[in-house]
Amino acid sequence: MAVQNRFSSLQWGALLCFIGLNLADVASTLVATRMGLVEGNYLPSFIMTTGSEALMYCFKVFAVSLVVAILVKLASSYPRLWYGLYASNAIMAGVVVGNLATLAEAHVM
Repeated sequence: MAVQNRFSSLQWGALLCFIGLNLADVASTLVATRMGLVEGNYLPSFIMTTGSEALMYCFKVFAVSLVVAILVKLASSYPRLWYGLYASNAIMAGVVVGNLATLAEAHVM
């Protein structure tokens, strides 16, 4: 008996894209902070100033893992959740491009 795939290729791709974009955000933030730049997002910046940089990265991993777990658990019952993931991917792509542009500008100066 074959196992039925719960999600389409597009949905699996969107999940992997979400994870990849968040990893790119973490990597670009790590490079930026090592260059002396500050985090522009309020929540990670607050966590970094009151806690530590490592705590901020742990929070990011927790948040991404939570979103993925919720999607995997609830997406079959609430298929519109995928639209939120698609929108999030578009926003995160913009964030990563912005981070890379900031890094490029800081590197040139």
